[in-house]
Amino acid sequence: MSPIAFLGIAAVIACVGLMVIWLRGRRRDPWDAGIKEFRKKLDALSAEAEIKTSTDIDDDEGRQSCVT
Repeated sequence: MSPIAFLGIAAVIACVGLMVIWLRGRRRDPWDAGIKEFRKKLDALSAEAEIKTSTDIDDDEGRQSCVT
């Protein structure tokens, strides 16, 4: 077998292996994930969205202070 044929076979095997790794490693989102994400952002920007506020803030040491 000639060296060029051997190199071609090695390149094909490497490309197939990389394709398999890429296909297995990609993120699998449901078909409507983009629609749901857009809807969440749209709802957050809407005028009817409620703003949740708290009267107390906990700091790292467990103390509470009033929000003014």
